[in-house]
Amino acid sequence: MSILAHGLRAAAGNTGGGGEFSVSFITSGGDTTNSSSYTFTDVDFGTADSTREIFVLMNWTSSSSRNMSSASIGGVTATVINGSNGTTSGCGMIHAEVPTGASGTISVSMSSTCNSFSYGVYSVTNRQSIGNSYTDFASGANFYPSSVSNSSNTINAGGFAIGSYGVNQDKTYSSSPYTLDNYNTAPSSENGWIVYVSYINTGSTQTPTQVLTWTPSGTVGARWGLYAFDS
Repeated sequence: MSILAHGLRAAAGNTGGGGEFSVSFITSGGDTTNSSSYTFTDVDFGTADSTREIFVLMNWTSSSSRNMSSASIGGVTATVINGSNGTTSGCGMIHAEVPTGASGTISVSMSSTCNSFSYGVYSVTNRQSIGNSYTDFASGANFYPSSVSNSSNTINAGGFAIGSYGVNQDKTYSSSPYTLDNYNTAPSSENGWIVYVSYINTGSTQTPTQVLTWTPSGTVGARWGLYAFDS
């Protein structure tokens, strides 16, 4: 099984109960095997912490619509969030409380066979609402001439959002107001490229207009999901 790993880290934070609340991008990877289940071993989880939760953004390609049916992170059963699914690709997220271990195994079972699979790992620590699932999410897919814009993902006061875009063109991407944490060349051209983004809301409840743009201009196919959580 082939795994791509990127050790880039991008962190942002504000003050939460019991310590500094932080959201950190850790690594990404994937596999081009045709399968209905995927297992990634020795995945970097970042620094162990008694409050640590691992959030994993998922993107896949397939010959018809697929969903994630179950998953685990570091041996812990994960909450599964299925985002946008279509006839050729899909995206979603899993998350779990994983306080120990600098690395571990990510496993996911799909509703049927996929052509390829990619993941991006975030570590979140010192969240007051530890264990709680998403408060809102927005997702979609289309062919976009110059940018992907969304203004329907509400982030509560002090909350955060993370998301991914599976794109079919290798471009120079930029993101606003979400931070572009990582641009990952996926395991093969079959699965395109993945952009990972995050945003921490340090003010009152808001629904920011998130825009992913690219240069040079030209139509890009994208399947994406943005997921909001309380801190």
